[in-house]
Amino acid sequence: MTNKQTSEPLPESTSKPGVSVTPCGDDSILIDFGNVLDANTCVRVLWARLMQNPPDFCLESVAGVSTLLVVIKPQYRDWKYLSQYCKVMEQWGQQALGQAPASGREITLPICYETLMAPDLDRVAEFCGLSQKEIIQHHQSGVYLAELIGFMPGFAYLSGVDPTLNVPRLPTPIWILFVSIDVALNSAVIMMLCSVGILGGLGHLLFVLAFYRASPSTLTPFVYLQMIWAIMFGWLIFSQFPDSIALVGMAVIVASGLWLILHRRRSNSESSSK
Repeated sequence: MTNKQTSEPLPESTSKPGVSVTPCGDDSILIDFGNVLDANTCVRVLWARLMQNPPDFCLESVAGVSTLLVVIKPQYRDWKYLSQYCKVMEQWGQQALGQAPASGREITLPICYETLMAPDLDRVAEFCGLSQKEIIQHHQSGVYLAELIGFMPGFAYLSGVDPTLNVPRLPTPIWILFVSIDVALNSAVIMMLCSVGILGGLGHLLFVLAFYRASPSTLTPFVYLQMIWAIMFGWLIFSQFPDSIALVGMAVIVASGLWLILHRRRSNSESSSK
């Protein structure tokens, strides 16, 4: 790492008109465009730049509607340099202001207005003073922008709705039961979910059966293997490795458990000899 050490105190946040940069712990930085009129445009511009040519310390970037989170690589996570990273991202955020994002793909989506899939169509039509046919025409005539992908596949946060269709939230939400075969529940996802359930249940069953064949003091050391597997998979899959503080904490937990086991075995052997 070529950054020079600085003695300046770490700022809680840095901000200029339109952009605010805040450290999130020692492993990420939050860039907030909440005060900008078209915040999502700035987020998409900055995200595209980070994807094409990220700075050395950037591991990944997570875009929101008006914010963007920059995750720092493990080898660059140091409080001494975090203020420098914030200044870099503040400069990049300022450069994103007023820039036009690259055009994305245009996708035509089929829409179903049957009662099962659109149970509030009558209510929207009554509130807007339009017929159901007019509501459908306004809804289909718009060009929508997927500003954010939700936590579930196929659930995107869209903007660009015709102002004529703006309605207030209901005091009580409506629960809609549906199955999205093409997006959310394809065969591969179903097989993966079933495999997780079967393997997890089998593992717990074997863990319970192990206590019928051995004492808890004998089996307890194997529980600490979970830490080793977690560290290994975190490093192989997510390129993340625990910092020195986390390693010290793990060592203390393992040492305490092993000491209790040895102490209990010694006490049992002494009592049996007597």
